[in-house]
Amino acid sequence: MPAAAEILTEDQRDCYQELTNVAMGQAADRLARLLNAYVVLPIPKISVIENSDLNMALQGATGDSSVSAVCQGFIGAGISGEAMLMFNDASFASLASLMKYEGPLTQEAELELLMDTASVLIGACIHGIGDQLEIVFNQGHPVVLGQHCDLKDLVAYGNNGWDKALAIEIHYTIEHVNIDCELLLLFTEESVKTLNKKVDYLLDYSTRLDTGYDLNGCKQRRHKRHSLADGYSAEYRCWSRCIGQKLRRTAMECIYGRPQWPESAACKG
Repeated sequence: MPAAAEILTEDQRDCYQELTNVAMGQAADRLARLLNAYVVLPIPKISVIENSDLNMALQGATGDSSVSAVCQGFIGAGISGEAMLMFNDASFASLASLMKYEGPLTQEAELELLMDTASVLIGACIHGIGDQLEIVFNQGHPVVLGQHCDLKDLVAYGNNGWDKALAIEIHYTIEHVNIDCELLLLFTEESVKTLNKKVDYLLDYSTRLDTGYDLNGCKQRRHKRHSLADGYSAEYRCWSRCIGQKLRRTAMECIYGRPQWPESAACKG
């Protein structure tokens, strides 16, 4: 895509995808605990879109059916954007059943279910990305875009003056039930410039380690530096070493509790 090439390299795109993989996994875990159900993890789609392309992006996310949607803005460290969660209207009956909601499924009840789910998915995903980049995001109040509305209503909301945006699309489904929702994260073009600097640092850092660069004696203090007892900063260092070599599975293990690097891992950190 020509527009994407202007502000994203392939390495940066891969890095954003791995950032999203970790964040959406954390969000899916919270949703699975809330619903006591298995959440199917998708492959996130990373793209740069023009304002005029938002219609196409939403069309691909929601299809032709009517949807209910909520959005929430976020900002931190010079980065701003919006998260939009869209539910296929057919999902609410299954969602109410899994959440053991009793009573008639009125419009007010559907709104409550929508807001509860949005709170879990949007918050966990935004903070999951922020944690990996050492950014603290502040979230605004969620805004209901509409219930049982047509696609054109969402597009009208999205026409908010930006020219380009980094779009991250995550499609969540629940196994064996009819629950289908789409999370769309939009980062402004100015924000992408700041994000790219952080991503380039991770890529450069992992490349130096991959070529044998000894950073602050890391090799001599390997297990101490990578111990998850040190908390978040150790998770960040472990992930940053993995990302450049695309050791996705190893990166996931480090994030989710592996106490140290396996001796056979390709990471030289």
